[in-house]
Amino acid sequence: MNAVEVRNLSFNYKGAFVFDNLSFNVKKGTFITIVGKGGSGKSTLFRILAGDLKCDGSILILDKSIKTSLENGNLGLISPNLYYFKKDIVIDELINNLKYKGIDFDTINSNIKKVSKKIGILDILNKRIIDLSIKEKILVMFALQLLLKPKVLIIDNCFSFLDFERELIIREVKRVFKKCTVINVTNNTNDCLIGQEVLFLKNNIIKKDVHLLDSEDFLSNDL
Repeated sequence: MNAVEVRNLSFNYKGAFVFDNLSFNVKKGTFITIVGKGGSGKSTLFRILAGDLKCDGSILILDKSIKTSLENGNLGLISPNLYYFKKDIVIDELINNLKYKGIDFDTINSNIKKVSKKIGILDILNKRIIDLSIKEKILVMFALQLLLKPKVLIIDNCFSFLDFERELIIREVKRVFKKCTVINVTNNTNDCLIGQEVLFLKNNIIKKDVHLLDSEDFLSNDL
């Protein structure tokens, strides 16, 4: 079963096509990397999958529209360019998102502390979100999605902002989302080694090859 189905996706910017009848699928339970260099349209693709840009064609997330998947909590998003915080303080933002899941307050607090300790953000829980660095905001977004556990998680070029936390976050995402679907959109070829499959985005073409994960030729080639 496919978790994500993109059919005949077309999008143009100022009269020029970024995508023209682009189609691809992502299987349920797969950790996949979509890699492309600057100008390939990868960030535009993320914004389309996030429901931020309108396009022609059909996109289904678990057989539902993007809007429905966001509303029912099945789709999670993480991006340095995505600002979805609604509260001023970090811990209030985490609590605000979790309370709609029907979890009691003590369990919410316990889960927040557990995840925050594991990924190293305990010391910023009481900070104002506006005062956080980009890296700290990304870590808060990861904490939120690790707590919410959506069935499909789409990440936009985030791992390059992390330092020593990078490997820890990758391990936690793989552990928590082991049976879910993760799409990592990136321009960093090192991210190709993270997931199970790689999609290459270039010149309006998505090429799939699961055997290039160990290919030094691919990692050294210009995309």
